[in-house]
Amino acid sequence: MCSVASLAASKSRAAEGVWSERCSVMTLLRTPSALAIAAALLAQASPASCFAPATGAAGVVRHQMAGHAPSRLHGAATRASLYTTPTCSLSVEPDLRTLVRSAGHSSALWFREIGVKTTGFLRAGKLPAHEQAMQTKQDLAHWLEIHAECDLSLWGTGKAKHPEHLLTELRGGESFLRADGKRAVKVAKVRVFDGDFELVEVSQILGAKLEGGVVSGGVLKERFGRHLAEKFKPGETPLEACGRGIAEELEQMVGRNPSIHVLNENGRVAAWEEQEISTSYPGLACVYQLYFLECEVEGLNRAATGMTFFTGEDCQLDGHCDKVHVWEWRQRDSGPTVVPDGCRPIDATLWSMD
Repeated sequence: MCSVASLAASKSRAAEGVWSERCSVMTLLRTPSALAIAAALLAQASPASCFAPATGAAGVVRHQMAGHAPSRLHGAATRASLYTTPTCSLSVEPDLRTLVRSAGHSSALWFREIGVKTTGFLRAGKLPAHEQAMQTKQDLAHWLEIHAECDLSLWGTGKAKHPEHLLTELRGGESFLRADGKRAVKVAKVRVFDGDFELVEVSQILGAKLEGGVVSGGVLKERFGRHLAEKFKPGETPLEACGRGIAEELEQMVGRNPSIHVLNENGRVAAWEEQEISTSYPGLACVYQLYFLECEVEGLNRAATGMTFFTGEDCQLDGHCDKVHVWEWRQRDSGPTVVPDGCRPIDATLWSMD
């Protein structure tokens, strides 16, 4: 394997035409012919085309093409560069070695022509079924019926969502599909305490009108005393996702920048996996990775809200809301959150997760 450290060390020897990372003839003879051809093509590349580590302004190590000007690392531009940088991983059967090299566009075409199986951007456009499902509504519907065995006639009726909702969710990075026909979601769960009481959501009213603390109309969706929950966005830590959830769902009580007192001991987060059939997407098995934050929120207590109160989400000026949350203060369970028996634990802190 051509590692970053070895590439950096070989840079000084490149001018002398020596590249210590080339595979030996004997190694190539032990690999399949297609792999040998691919390795030979890669070996023809100049050592300058290998990636060398570079340090950005903030001290973040990244990879860039040697000899090219470093790119700025800012937001979407950073993520775009990760996909456009011509790095490749050439993968073959599991019992064979993996060659890691840098390759330009022409090398990518060579790989496709000789039929070598590759991963990443060299996959020759053949995506796995669960990734292809994100391309169009028709692709998603096909995957749901064939791979997830869902009855789409049940979708979009009553409390169930349409496939278009799932496609938007997938493209937004709030969930992803797995090859085993399941949807996976990372969820931030928040336990908000007020003394011996904690806040739970007892129901949601979809399409209701909230005016002067009074709710009218809408479709009731029972929540059965669940904690505040928010799906992760790409790149978020448990602390960021939980904080965003509090600000979005309780904004009318605490504002958009609430003061949160985190109670998790030593920054550890109780986290685990659960599996169930989604009520929003009938028949679709879902794996939920749950991350629990325990906290107190300034201004959010029984004296300020009463034992039961409402908050609206995505509300219009006339009071009509996409969703109205019904909250209730209940006697809290003693002790911190623990992983239930039978659930797979996840190692996580407020700032990181596995």
